Amino acid sequence: MSTSPCPDFSFCVNGNPIPKGRPRLGYRRRVFTPQRTLDYEELVAREAVSQGVKRVSDTLRVEIDFYRSTRRRVDLDNLIKSILDALNFIAYDDDVQIVQLEARKDYDKKHPRAEVRIYKIQ
Repeated sequence: MSTSPCPDFSFCVNGNPIPKGRPRLGYRRRVFTPQRTLDYEELVAREAVSQGVKRVSDTLRVEIDFYRSTRRRVDLDNLIKSILDALNFIAYDDDVQIVQLEARKDYDKKHPRAEVRIYKIQ
């Protein structure tokens, strides 16, 4: 498996990265995703489309750098899940296409953001 040194797609989502919220039990015992999560996933999808991301059927490598405005503890896997779920049907048919994943989280009080790079694997 080889990838190009340059990503096939890259985009940035400005603002504090939001972790995937746990499903909640609501009225009549129906399960729902918290609105904050839905709003962030919609933002990620809009930014990806507006910055040129196209859906592919290849296997993929994804790199994500998260820069949060606070040092408040948050699980990296929940940050990743919010990005990957938002990109279903935008960058790929399903996140099962991702066979390599690299993610980092850091602190940037002035410019919180998520930087996403997607590489096709041949």
